[in-house]
Amino acid sequence: MISTKLIRKISDLDPKMREVLLDLIDEVKQMVGETVKRDDFLKFVQQTNENFNMVWAAIHELAEAQKKTEERLNQLAERVDQLAQRVDQLTQRVDQLAQRVDQLAEAQKKTEERLNKLAQRVDQLAEAQIRTEEEVRKLAERMSFVEERLEGISNSVGYGLENETYKYLPGILKRDFNIEVDGRLRRRYLDVGGKRIQINIFGYGRRSDESLMIVGECKVRMSNKELNTFLKRLKKIEAQEGIKVFPIVVAHDFTPEMEDRLKELGITYYWSFELE
Repeated sequence: MISTKLIRKISDLDPKMREVLLDLIDEVKQMVGETVKRDDFLKFVQQTNENFNMVWAAIHELAEAQKKTEERLNQLAERVDQLAQRVDQLTQRVDQLAQRVDQLAEAQKKTEERLNKLAQRVDQLAEAQIRTEEEVRKLAERMSFVEERLEGISNSVGYGLENETYKYLPGILKRDFNIEVDGRLRRRYLDVGGKRIQINIFGYGRRSDESLMIVGECKVRMSNKELNTFLKRLKKIEAQEGIKVFPIVVAHDFTPEMEDRLKELGITYYWSFELE
């Protein structure tokens, strides 16, 4: 007879395994019934139960090991899935990086093209600058020539005016200011403050018992800059020579503003047509 405990354990097995064990027990019973007595059979059954218990324990251990193996396989599968997901993410990032590299390469190519165009433009500008400098040089040469011509014309006009001034101014000064000119009026270079300057009208005179130095300018048209320079020279000359300076300006033309300023400064001035 099979014990109740053994039957309960057999009933817990997998159906196929249970069927195999039952078939095995039937064969054993048949064989035992044919060859052994009852006491021997009982001993055999007891020994078989013990062996079966050992087998069952081994099967249980194998089942537990299988269960743990499956759990580890599940964990491994989950880990593999996670790794696969990370690989997919890395693949996406690599693809994105490759796309970005392609974009940067394209941008670099466009930048190089723009730099090449810019370099060509710079070369063109450099060539244009060279041509411009050459034109400016030629223009400067022409300007120098024109300035020389104008200076010559201005000098001719100025010298002509000065010559008229030297001729008629002594009589005018006698008439208008009772100044007797000593000798003649003339053009003179005078060292003033360590610098040699040209005085258009220079001479000495006397009014009553007062000695005077006559210092004047002849201009086509007196400008404010020229007048300011003239005033600075007057102060230096008077301080250097230690004699009172009588300033005078003769010009072909005076603006109303210049006339007002000369009157305000108390400087005598004559129009060129007044030299008679």
